[in-house]
Amino acid sequence: DADVEGDPGSVVLVARDADAPLHRGPDNRIYPSAPLWVVANAPFNAQVATEIDGTTGTQVIPYQGPVLKDEYVHRIFFSVMALKYKVPDAFLHSWEGPFGLEHYLQRHRAFEDPTKRADYLMTAVQHFDKASQRPKKKPKGAGSSWFKFW
Repeated sequence: DADVEGDPGSVVLVARDADAPLHRGPDNRIYPSAPLWVVANAPFNAQVATEIDGTTGTQVIPYQGPVLKDEYVHRIFFSVMALKYKVPDAFLHSWEGPFGLEHYLQRHRAFEDPTKRADYLMTAVQHFDKASQRPKKKPKGAGSSWFKFW
């Protein structure tokens, strides 16, 4: 199970666009879009900073940026889950399905325990179709530089 006493055996990183459109599965149920990036079995050592990138752990879904088809702000969340053991190889070949990593993490309640999971809002992105949609002049009272923050 996902209970961790002391250092976890491995960590799993899942990056998602929280505002991506939902999709209907073959069973006619509504599902969230696939994650943007999933790395499993990244090593963890409390004595050394853990860096998760394309070379650590197993990439179940290689990094892909968000594909924005609307003009809304999209929040990109990174979730890191601590696991007592490494995820078995049989669950590292896909995200969805009975032998997908998502199913394994749900079965071991990795998403449910807030003491074993950390969620970070890393960025918010917005797509503009035309340059003309951006404000043409700075707001009244703004200094010499100004930015739009969310």
